[in-house]
Amino acid sequence: MKKNLVITVFITICCLILSCTDSDSPNGSGNQEPPATLWTQYYGSPQSGYGEEVLQTDDGVFLLLGSNQISEGYETWLLKTDQNGDSLWKHTFDLGSSAHGFSIQPTLDDGYVITGQYDLYGNWSDIFLLKTDGFGNELWHQVYAEGDSAGTQGTDILVTPDGGYLIAATYHYSPYNVEHIFATWLLKTDSDGDSMWCQVFEDRLAQSILQASDGNYVVAGYSVPDVSDFWLMKTDPEGELVWSQTYHFEESNYAYCVEETQDGGYIVSGWCGDFPPEADYCLLKTDTDGNEMWHRTFSELDVNIGICARPTSDGGIIFSGHTGTSFYGGDYDIMVIKTNAWGFEQWRKILDLDVNNATGSILETVDGGYIISGLAGNMAMLVRLEGE
Repeated sequence: MKKNLVITVFITICCLILSCTDSDSPNGSGNQEPPATLWTQYYGSPQSGYGEEVLQTDDGVFLLLGSNQISEGYETWLLKTDQNGDSLWKHTFDLGSSAHGFSIQPTLDDGYVITGQYDLYGNWSDIFLLKTDGFGNELWHQVYAEGDSAGTQGTDILVTPDGGYLIAATYHYSPYNVEHIFATWLLKTDSDGDSMWCQVFEDRLAQSILQASDGNYVVAGYSVPDVSDFWLMKTDPEGELVWSQTYHFEESNYAYCVEETQDGGYIVSGWCGDFPPEADYCLLKTDTDGNEMWHRTFSELDVNIGICARPTSDGGIIFSGHTGTSFYGGDYDIMVIKTNAWGFEQWRKILDLDVNNATGSILETVDGGYIISGLAGNMAMLVRLEGE
């Protein structure tokens, strides 16, 4: 009887193990076949174009925010494509000066809002906020400056429940030319772009912002100037600090993106390493209070610059960036890594599109595939991967 019970328990355990999928297993499987490339599209003339951020619209097509480097600096443009990446329309925005758009979000009235850097002269710059209708036509734009700041830029934006906007920005200034002060600036506006409030957090540079499921705001970036660590902060809806955490993995640590996970925690992505000559993709998972649960690193060549990681519909994580041999003038390839929920690699894909390639963002598409924006050579590009 006891022998039969032992055999029954053994068989049950074996069945449970065999029934586990990669996403259920902490270690996952690192030898899965990566998805095929469905298409690659290039946009603009070959004059240092860059695809910053891509969105998929409700009708299943794509919207690409990009910029071109011109003699006066940068010009920002917005491009809509069909499902195959063929252009439907494109608008280039004339703001009266060089403007480099970094982030775009759909608005509650079916338009779009863009933020970025508005260049003045020399190294001086301000934040710009630009609103379009659903066809990409500009409705208005606003420019914001912070006191004596020399360099200010909007790095990310979100649409708030009241129809207004919250901009995560960075700035630095030199009071009396004695020392450099770096800070994060959170700027809240109404739906017309008029400023409502702002909050300043010194020695931190924000790169990404989201509204958490509890209604508060979560900001990710890195600390400056003495030590560069991953930085994660939560504020209340008025921008008042709830908590702030830093994470030190290597000599240099730079976080560029934060996303909320199904358990109410966060994944923060970027890169870490000895700067120079080496760097690795770095992926951090925290609980809802910002306490580290785990972190993982990934590498292909000597220099691996992680940019954007997002949760996927199967409970895993998709992580994009670029890999190369040198920080300075190296030839980079795009590298996409898929992990399970615990950050263990399932597959990776290297995209060698041109002599120099870089990732702007990655997004899971409605059919379970992926769309990647970025740079190939000197042109903006989109790459579409099939579903797994």
